[in-house]
Amino acid sequence: MIAIVARRLITALRAVVVAFRCSCCTSSKSCRWIRTHLPIAMAKFFPFCGPALSAFCMIMSVWGVIFLGLLGVFFHAQAVTLFPDLALDHHANLDVATVEETYAKKATQCWIAAGLYLGTFVVIFIQNRFNPPLL
Repeated sequence: MIAIVARRLITALRAVVVAFRCSCCTSSKSCRWIRTHLPIAMAKFFPFCGPALSAFCMIMSVWGVIFLGLLGVFFHAQAVTLFPDLALDHHANLDVATVEETYAKKATQCWIAAGLYLGTFVVIFIQNRFNPPLL
């Protein structure tokens, strides 16, 4: 596994080095390296999901960001309908400060999860952008 990752990394680095010494450019200012050579170098770098899986993951990530973001907003607003989801000890003495602190903690947890879904979306978008499907 490590050997495969190292081999792909070396291949991508070689492609980047070749792109810096491209023969199509006469000067460094006329080189359109970002548009012409970088996608070729990145296309060989860790293609771990195909087009169908990346589309599914992107849809689920967008849904996760929207849902958990809104859920975090509702926890922050201390919606009464979410009170059973606070996981408070029912035998303990419940005071207002404990309930408000738990609502705030749950809102933060939802926003962290939404951020992780956003990170997943970015990774899958990069995979989809730089790794075109092989036909």
